[in-house]
Amino acid sequence: MPLGDPRPSIKQFLQIESMIRLTDKVEVRDWEVLDPYWADLVRLLRIFKYRKQKKTAELKAVRREMIFPIYDAYIGPLTTVNKPESKL
Repeated sequence: MPLGDPRPSIKQFLQIESMIRLTDKVEVRDWEVLDPYWADLVRLLRIFKYRKQKKTAELKAVRREMIFPIYDAYIGPLTTVNKPESKL
């Protein structure tokens, strides 16, 4: 977590979280001014939404935008598509 007072970032993060949850209209400019820590949390919210919507291409694109590789252990398995087993 970044040093300093987190309250301004938390306020902005919560506003962005609401936009992600309620709409599909979240522009990069809405969160690009955030510290990389907070920006990655926004990206994780977008990944969660894309996973629920089964938008694998979008999920993979956001994965490439991540700053901190620590989250890859969580994101990596989400990018694989489960193929139905064949019934021979």
